[in-house]
Amino acid sequence: METLYERSGKDEGSAEIILTLEDSKITMTHADGTILRRWDAKSGDWTRMFNNVLKTFQLRQTIS
Repeated sequence: METLYERSGKDEGSAEIILTLEDSKITMTHADGTILRRWDAKSGDWTRMFNNVLKTFQLRQTIS
């Protein structure tokens, strides 16, 4: 079954997650305040996560 994304080539709607690093814990929070996931950060986790986000979208144009 073809999805709306596949037809339009765009994600529709809106979404937000908040990623924080505090006291050696990484927390992923939904925009409504619900904690989706929290884990103990190991050395380099934050940098690897950030670099993976950049790598995933490296072919996208930056919007300023």
